[in-house]
Amino acid sequence: MRFCHPASLTVVALLAGCPGCPFGDAPDAAVRDAAVDARRDAPGRTTRRRRRRGPRVASANGRTAPARPQPGVQPPGESSEEGVDEAPAPRPRVTETGPMLPETIGPPPEVSYDMGTGSEGPMGLNESQVSRGLDPLLTRLGNCAAATTDDDGRGPHGRVRVRLRIRNDGRPTAAQVSGGGGPPEFAPCVRRVIASARFDSFRGPDVIVGWGFDVD
Repeated sequence: MRFCHPASLTVVALLAGCPGCPFGDAPDAAVRDAAVDARRDAPGRTTRRRRRRGPRVASANGRTAPARPQPGVQPPGESSEEGVDEAPAPRPRVTETGPMLPETIGPPPEVSYDMGTGSEGPMGLNESQVSRGLDPLLTRLGNCAAATTDDDGRGPHGRVRVRLRIRNDGRPTAAQVSGGGGPPEFAPCVRRVIASARFDSFRGPDVIVGWGFDVD
């Protein structure tokens, strides 16, 4: 004769089929499922989800900057320790509302060069001056990428090229954005950010420069 002792669900799983027990001859799988459900529904039990970082941007000289979290807004795909049934946090929003540069660069001026070719002259801007004016904007450009990336991680990625026209007072007057993919809202956001760039003043006509950053 076998005797059954009152026990928790976990122990009952080992005694399945014991005559006279509350579970009687229930199949082993059903008993194991009941034990798993009991442990899962225990009060205070939480699960840790994998944390994913938001997009990062890097300029041509390797300087990087992560997207800056907006107050009360969590980047897409990123979560902290939370309950299983907790609703996902809202996606970040495009917050750039300042002036937006036009896309039309216009005819080439007398001085035109691209970053990386090593060309510069007594009039115009050199490469370090252009980087000094644009690198501080990397965090805001990262926010443009984060705000236009959906919950599945689809958004701007790779090399983003910016070609802009700069007056001799150091203010940009136009910018063309290409590469990187992403939804239609991404390029206008970048053009709004670039509109706030300021460069050293220089002698001579406008210059057209090429600059870029990477989104990973």
